[in-house]
Amino acid sequence: FKFLPKPGVEEQMAKERGEEAQFHEFHLGVHVNDYRFEDFAERDSIWRVVMLTPSMEVEPLSIERIGRANLDMRPMYPYMGVFWVAYRVRFPKTLADGTPVIPESATHVHLRLASTLGHAELRVHAR
Repeated sequence: FKFLPKPGVEEQMAKERGEEAQFHEFHLGVHVNDYRFEDFAERDSIWRVVMLTPSMEVEPLSIERIGRANLDMRPMYPYMGVFWVAYRVRFPKTLADGTPVIPESATHVHLRLASTLGHAELRVHAR
């Protein structure tokens, strides 16, 4: 989108391919009425975030607050208005023993967000 010079594009693509090989990544957009409840990235968050696969429940390796939706984000995520906050949620691709977190046979996984305030399960196609 920004017409980077060719070396810049190649560098960015190499970085993103390396990350894609390591993680199942979700871009999460949230809007809460009270900013105190928008703490997904905090260690002691009120929210528990997990990915449910056909064979297991997996906790994220990291949840990173990207920030409020801005003009760079909106072409890719048009539903995110000015009050929405973006997060990057990363799960492992494999377990310590090499087992894939999402089996080849899986058609979908669920991303579960839960707290005393409520819960949601988002169904996502696995492939």
